[in-house]
Amino acid sequence: MPSSSPTLELQLQRVASAVQLHFAELPNRFAYVYRRHQGQAWECIAHRACSPCLDRKPLPSNTHVEYVVCYCDANGTITATTSVAHAYPNVLSPNSSRAHLRS
Repeated sequence: MPSSSPTLELQLQRVASAVQLHFAELPNRFAYVYRRHQGQAWECIAHRACSPCLDRKPLPSNTHVEYVVCYCDANGTITATTSVAHAYPNVLSPNSSRAHLRS
């Protein structure tokens, strides 16, 4: 993956039974949302995603989950990525405000 751009931030917010991801939508680029936990491989959870995007998969109670958004051009080439955002189950409460979470 290309290095992340400091202007492309990923924000996480806990809502009902999901994590809501907020990210920039770039012209002529498609956003792909990836998730991983405990050092496992990145899993694409949303293709050509729009912001906000919901991840309804439950957060594991004993570890954090990482998210990143990759932006691709029409050829499928990754042209930019957000910073990696970390979701900690005990920090993202359902009533928490949106927060910038960085690597």
